[in-house]
Amino acid sequence: MTPKAVPSPALEPYIDAVGLTAAQSEENRFLATSPEFASKKIFRAEMTADNAARGIYEISSVFRDDRPGKHHALEFTMVEWYEKESHLNAILANAGALIAYLSTELGGTAIAPGVKIIDLRSRFEETGCAFAFDNETGAVEKYTALHGNLPQHLNSTDAAIACFNLLFDEFILPGLRDETGLVAVSGYPDYLGALAFTANGIAERGEIYYGGLEIANGYREEFRPAVARERWLKYNEIRRLRGVDPHMIDEKLLAELPYMENVAGIAVGLERVLMAIFPGLKLPVFFN
Repeated sequence: MTPKAVPSPALEPYIDAVGLTAAQSEENRFLATSPEFASKKIFRAEMTADNAARGIYEISSVFRDDRPGKHHALEFTMVEWYEKESHLNAILANAGALIAYLSTELGGTAIAPGVKIIDLRSRFEETGCAFAFDNETGAVEKYTALHGNLPQHLNSTDAAIACFNLLFDEFILPGLRDETGLVAVSGYPDYLGALAFTANGIAERGEIYYGGLEIANGYREEFRPAVARERWLKYNEIRRLRGVDPHMIDEKLLAELPYMENVAGIAVGLERVLMAIFPGLKLPVFFN
């Protein structure tokens, strides 16, 4: 079990944490949005102590200050693990096998273990929405060509992320809803890389969907501290422009990143797996 009260809760600019107050402590703490940072530090220690160390996992309560909805809650359960000498497609396949196993064991909707991998750039092209993935202007230019002005709430720094997400919802998500099994979209633009390894403007990041519902998010892990630091600073600028506090750079995490070379990791939302297996369930059931 990794710590749940942490000094830096996330790198991503749109993951907002629940802050903690304490009468005696002088240090700011947040409820963990993921066990990612702590797991990587522990895994590095394991790999250093034992060459046979192959992986680490945790089934963890996590907390995010998202707007409540049928797929979102303040507290939920994440199954997250990391595998040494692995790659993105392999860990996506392992997550698919886990989801299929749970569907069999729990007796709900049977979900086949195979995961269909979809390259995002190719799928956008197939839908007639081709744009440049390897720079931040591509999604913005495509969105404005299709819809005119940008949404009013955007600023110059987060326009690429927002426009990509809007185009995804318009052109990719409808097709994902029509898929009959598990499907993973992979190959996100660099500016959506988070802590995924990136090369030539593309992040080795994949998300698993079932019936249009996102269930898991996996990476080939970024292992270059300078790259991660640059992305963190950029994401913090987005947070400032959003009017929310930046997240402190976790220097201890950055120091461990070189050990993450050839490591893949994935996080699976357990409640969302249960909703896929039992379509009648609603998320508040798990928290009331």
